[in-house]
Amino acid sequence: MTFGSFEFALQAAGIVTVLIGIGHTAFHRIFGWKRAFASISVHNAKVFTTIHIGSTIFLYLVGALTLRYSALLSQSTEPASVLCVSLSLFWSWRLLWQLTYFKPSPIKQDTRFLVMHYAFTLSFAFLVAAYGAPVAARLWSA
Repeated sequence: MTFGSFEFALQAAGIVTVLIGIGHTAFHRIFGWKRAFASISVHNAKVFTTIHIGSTIFLYLVGALTLRYSALLSQSTEPASVLCVSLSLFWSWRLLWQLTYFKPSPIKQDTRFLVMHYAFTLSFAFLVAAYGAPVAARLWSA
């Protein structure tokens, strides 16, 4: 792979990250949070909402920054490598969490959630590879 193809992969990663952020805005409807929040304390609902909004903003920012600076992230520099490794590790954690915590067996009765599970799994695997590939190529070429 050339650094130009890494740039393209990083642009795609930026788009996927923004799309995941956009998807987060529908979680309250998809998962019935209004009903769920009625059964927990107001404080816990506020904490949960704050974490969710923060995660959504993080996804938008990371996606936008990746899109804007994909050319710089694909270069062989220390800051680019540190950021790419960090994001690849984050998405690796999220992929492992998806595979272990959100196992498909309990959600087989709901096709919608099963489709979401596999879509997220593929998206997270792509993001691990897209952020990790430029760094791996630098290490192998050194």
